[in-house]
Amino acid sequence: MIFTRIGYRLLLAIEAVPAGVGALTPLLLPESPHYFVKHGSLTKATAAYTRLLSKEKAEPPVYRLTRALEHERDVQESAEAPSFKECFHGANWGRTRIIWYANMLQSFVGIAMIQNAAYFLELGGMSAQNSLNVTTASLCLLLPAVLLSWYLMALLGRRTILLWGASLITVLWLGIGIACCSSTTTAFWFVGCAKVTTYFVHGLSVGGIVPVVASETSSLRLRAKTQAMGFTVQLLISWVFQYVVPYMYSTAEGNLGGKVGFISAGLSAVALVVIFFEIPEMKGLRVEELDTRFEQKVSTRAFQHAANALTEG
Repeated sequence: MIFTRIGYRLLLAIEAVPAGVGALTPLLLPESPHYFVKHGSLTKATAAYTRLLSKEKAEPPVYRLTRALEHERDVQESAEAPSFKECFHGANWGRTRIIWYANMLQSFVGIAMIQNAAYFLELGGMSAQNSLNVTTASLCLLLPAVLLSWYLMALLGRRTILLWGASLITVLWLGIGIACCSSTTTAFWFVGCAKVTTYFVHGLSVGGIVPVVASETSSLRLRAKTQAMGFTVQLLISWVFQYVVPYMYSTAEGNLGGKVGFISAGLSAVALVVIFFEIPEMKGLRVEELDTRFEQKVSTRAFQHAANALTEG
């Protein structure tokens, strides 16, 4: 049925369900406590935290947010409205850079290749039915992988999961590239299984962790500005990869086929290096602790250790 005219129309119609849920969800969410604190509405901020936590746990976060905002304003020596220019000065530039890197990671670890897996596998000789099954399996594993990443990031930390995830994805892409040097059925089934695994690892690491890293890194004062730039960078990089990658493996253009896996492995290795040198561990750190670490320009690898030492002291 899925290969008939009504089949693909039905698939498109089903997409309206999650889109509708997404459109209604903001109506049920409380306003950001940070917004209320920033505008001096502490009572509303407390009420928002009460909805998120409980009445007993609502006041301490509001107090910490107030202190953090006052501290950031003191550092900027101005209570004026934040500007994009501030994002490129001092400690803010380091935070902006991390947000940019984080938003580029998904493209560099090969998400464009994974999303075009069905067409790619058909080019290699796999039947349309089997390529669809492989793609469906990938999508079915993505959701539980992302949900599991929420638990793991609280347990293991963001940086650790990103490092392991990027490392595994690099190895998987390298394996795909090597396997595609052969034209056997076994090789292409290996490629299919490897792509399913890559999508799962992506959801478990980069796909699930990157939004958290990007949101934690920005300062409260400049959050709207840095997040806007981060999303813009993500859209631009995604467009470049989505445009270029199909040309790379298309038989009418680059005709690289599965050897694109070597390129994806190289780009994933670049992402791994960026994570190692640029993205610190921010697990368990409060806003004011993050501000202090960035202002003191603590090195990436010493970030968590320095924070713990200061907290204990």
